[in-house]
Amino acid sequence: MAPWNGSGTFNRNQDFTDDRDAGAPDNVISATKMDDEFDNFKTGLNVALTKDGQNSPTADINFNNRKILALGDATLATDALNRQTGDGRYAQIANNLSDVTAATARTNLGLGSLATLSSVNDGNWSGTDLAVANGGTGASDAVTARTNLGLGTAATHDEGTGNGLDADLLDGQEGSYYQDASNLNAGTIPEARFASNSNGDGLRTVSTSAPSGGSNGDIWYRYE
Repeated sequence: MAPWNGSGTFNRNQDFTDDRDAGAPDNVISATKMDDEFDNFKTGLNVALTKDGQNSPTADINFNNRKILALGDATLATDALNRQTGDGRYAQIANNLSDVTAATARTNLGLGSLATLSSVNDGNWSGTDLAVANGGTGASDAVTARTNLGLGTAATHDEGTGNGLDADLLDGQEGSYYQDASNLNAGTIPEARFASNSNGDGLRTVSTSAPSGGSNGDIWYRYE
């Protein structure tokens, strides 16, 4: 039988009542019984905590909502925290830091100079360039940023005529070039493009027949 019953009760292995009541000469406790009883005491004591710290708990201890009295101040990260230490460490937060200056409160909280700014601009920003993998450009200048993002030279040009972007050109010319008849040097001009009226110097005529009559300055267009 285990000396402790699991609920804090110590169980003895021997009961000497019968030996006591047997009367002489039988009221003698045998060495075997005594040895067994003292072995049981030993087993029980070996699982008890010593007050001088010679041993340590081997399992979590349930204090059953009882207080630990006269607990020393915590000094190490793994020390239990008594109320005195806890009040000294956390009272300022609980009191909205009202017992210290704003500058001291920021220092205690590990805040830097940016914490007092309403907005952040280039003049007070000195952070590390944010990598492309994290949503940034990995650079502090436009040229390096474009390189990191894999952009070519076209990225620096505006769209439209005269802005250096030639994607809208045909053989190096803007579309307006091909709308000017003075630039034509090949092909057939449709009849509909010639009007039979005065050009200011004479009459323009479009016909399949040979020229006949007319005056100086007249123009005769013959087509087949």
